[in-house]
Amino acid sequence: TMSRVCYFASDIPLKEKTNPFVRSYSINEAIKAGINIDLKLLEDIDRDEPDTILWAEKEEHMELPTISAAKPYSEAPKSDKKYYADIGGVPEKDLQGIIEYIHDHMRKTKGANAKSLELWCVWLGADETDIEKKHCRLADLSEEYLYEIFTNDDKDYKLVITR
Repeated sequence: TMSRVCYFASDIPLKEKTNPFVRSYSINEAIKAGINIDLKLLEDIDRDEPDTILWAEKEEHMELPTISAAKPYSEAPKSDKKYYADIGGVPEKDLQGIIEYIHDHMRKTKGANAKSLELWCVWLGADETDIEKKHCRLADLSEEYLYEIFTNDDKDYKLVITR
């Protein structure tokens, strides 16, 4: 199946952002934490295997965006930038958090020779020529602007954010 991926590309390393509401457990850790588990579903799995169960208090917490260091996708268009970070979860669930992340990252790039941050939202296998290239100054970045990029599945986007 085709997948649409969203990621940042930068000249300097991108900070990871975890979801503070989600925890991962081994089966035994989850039982100790009092999480109700149907063990019949998990009988063939090592009970001490870490990160077997992903848990959150509320379902909507599972969708909050995360940002994690990544390698370039082989099937996705390439940036000239050295560092990549995947945007996981559902980014439009916390657009303000994404904007704060971008501002924070751009502050770090001031001293470095890093002029811009790229945000890509593309279908894997996308043709480079079909990508809608946008430019935005950091001061003009808004939730509405990002919402379109994250939710309009009919287009592939490369957004270059500059100071």
